[in-house]
Amino acid sequence: MSERVEIKKITTRSVVIGLILAVILTFIGSAFYHLIPAYSHSYGSTYGRTPYASPYTYAWFNFYCAIMPTVFTIFVITLINMVKPVFAKHEVAVISMIILMSGIFASGTTYTNNLYFFFTYGWGYLTPTRIPAEEDVARIQQFMAPIMACGNDKEYWQMVMSTWWSPIRWDYVMPMMVWGSFLLTVLSFVGLFVALITRRLYVDVEALPFPIANVTNEMIDTSQPTDSKRLGFFNKFFLIGFLIQFIWLIIGNLPWDIYSYFAWGERAPWGTARGRFGDFFIYPIYDATQLALLPWVALNIMIEPWLIGWGTLLPMDVIVGTVIGWLIFQVMVPVIWTVGLGIWDPMPSSFGYICSRLYRGSTTPNIGMIYFGGLIALAIFPIIRNLGTMGPIFGAITGKEPPEDIDPEKPYPYKIAMWGFIGSMLLYVALASVANVMPTWSLLWILLTVVFLFGGYRFVAETGGYMACSFGHPFHLPNWPQPITSILLATLPGVIGVESRASLMTYTFVSYGLGTLFSYVAHYGGYMTLESFKLARLSNLNIKNLWKIALVTLVLTMFIMGFGVFFWHSVFPGDKRYGGVYPWLGAGLFFNLYQKNIATGIPYWMDRSVYLTMFQEPGPVDTVIKMVIGIVLVIGLMMGRERYPWLRISAAGLILGMAFGMKFWGSFIVALAIKYLTLRIGGVRLFEEKVKPVMVGFFYGWAIAAMIHWFVYTPIWVLKVYELA
Repeated sequence: MSERVEIKKITTRSVVIGLILAVILTFIGSAFYHLIPAYSHSYGSTYGRTPYASPYTYAWFNFYCAIMPTVFTIFVITLINMVKPVFAKHEVAVISMIILMSGIFASGTTYTNNLYFFFTYGWGYLTPTRIPAEEDVARIQQFMAPIMACGNDKEYWQMVMSTWWSPIRWDYVMPMMVWGSFLLTVLSFVGLFVALITRRLYVDVEALPFPIANVTNEMIDTSQPTDSKRLGFFNKFFLIGFLIQFIWLIIGNLPWDIYSYFAWGERAPWGTARGRFGDFFIYPIYDATQLALLPWVALNIMIEPWLIGWGTLLPMDVIVGTVIGWLIFQVMVPVIWTVGLGIWDPMPSSFGYICSRLYRGSTTPNIGMIYFGGLIALAIFPIIRNLGTMGPIFGAITGKEPPEDIDPEKPYPYKIAMWGFIGSMLLYVALASVANVMPTWSLLWILLTVVFLFGGYRFVAETGGYMACSFGHPFHLPNWPQPITSILLATLPGVIGVESRASLMTYTFVSYGLGTLFSYVAHYGGYMTLESFKLARLSNLNIKNLWKIALVTLVLTMFIMGFGVFFWHSVFPGDKRYGGVYPWLGAGLFFNLYQKNIATGIPYWMDRSVYLTMFQEPGPVDTVIKMVIGIVLVIGLMMGRERYPWLRISAAGLILGMAFGMKFWGSFIVALAIKYLTLRIGGVRLFEEKVKPVMVGFFYGWAIAAMIHWFVYTPIWVLKVYELA
């Protein structure tokens, strides 16, 4: 008889602590472009630029900024438990999932996915250092929706962006903050209800690995007593991994951080940047792309221990699929295009330009469309394959709940999930209409987005995606919001070529954040809910009220984010950092560009490139063929694995390698070698007892060292940049 596992209840204490920390961390996160430079993982330069510093290679930043405070919280709880066992594992799990959800929501580093820019949309073009010409300002204000205008008071906003501790005009701010927070919250609810609908399939039936939940669970285990009564933190193999990565980062960062207090901005005696000692760069990262070792192949080498740990903790079939996907689509295809077909000149180029040519443009293999087809297959095929489970769940829309055997531990009525899903989509359309966005566009946009949410959740639940996101930076990586924008531009009239408030706001909303911010809000709202359900399973936690906790966390995060953006602009004005670049990008760039181009129908360049690729050159036939290839690849591999047990290649892993392999190929090859040799030599026992703790230690050590770096460096950065010392 199997041993009965005790299911733990969610304690009020853990929820309260988690929400308090979420509020504090979100408030700090809302100051991202003011106070948090040290989250940056651009360590310095090796050859040209490092892979971290290369343009637009940092789309994982949401995960990066969320996991750091989560691990630090686990570490503090571990210290408490060393003195007296206070927090049980299931309580640490609840606290961790709340921090992760709020952290991944309220962080980011680019104007393509940061909520900061949405809340500065209506006044950032008034920055003192980058204000457009008066006639352009007048036109922007003429076409801007009143709800986003924040008063249109140039003198007031210029004072806010350049004056220390300027007063906040809450009569200007509150309508935008309340409406914007509601709009973004409702978008996150769309993702949340998709998560509730798919929870049974992805978490229980397919039992997908959910890498973030699994890694977090392993780190939570270190805070708890083991059979020997000592905390898991003192496992010798874990400590080996922890100390290797922790000391490595501390050596690279801390001397430079401390030296900044004594000689801000001056060259340190031992080097010019973090990680540099003379001409020696201590981190195992190197951008070999410009060496042209392979024509048109992006060779970003990143083999830091924590990235190797991330790869090694993934399932074997995912690692294999990722390496194969990278090798075929990121190495063989561009070499064939250059050497075999002679379409491209055999020359070195930048990482970003290579990726742009692979994913879009008239002379490219158009790999991006294969990726989109793969996501569509991942959305639909698992549901069809498990129609016995999903059919009754979808049927709850009529009010009839699925039979007990479909979901014996059902944590909520499925009719709530189905009608919440429909209601949140309609509410988004209504709230967007307040900003003069045409309802037809909003509805079609959210419907197309939902298709990719289903596929994106399935993709990241198996592979971790691009650190838990199913799209990357829109300039140089496959980005499923862009085809949605292109479809809307091609099929719906009344916007391009029509100069009106409705046309401008509609076009801007559809392309907002260069096609990613709104999609990112919807994606993470649901995906982190799914991760919470998986983490609850791993922690033997009662899942009944988890969706309510997720809902409260999302609402709190949005409103604190909105409040914090305006607060920090009053305290640490944007123009005092890098001129008006950050507040301006949120508003001036998009409104200035779209408003000027709306009459002629010229989208932003990356929107335009995807639009031309899909509908002109190479055109819709090529697009459909490539998407069908992606669909066939995914379905074929999924069906082949059912028939042939030896076919250890994950279809989702193949898509991961195709899309993002150029960033992680080095660490994944090392991870594959470690895992393969370990399993061959000592089997699962060797991996579980010795190798896995080392890999978890790598991850843990990286996060704690990065937090120490932030604690030490941020104060002097603020004092010097804002001229306080």
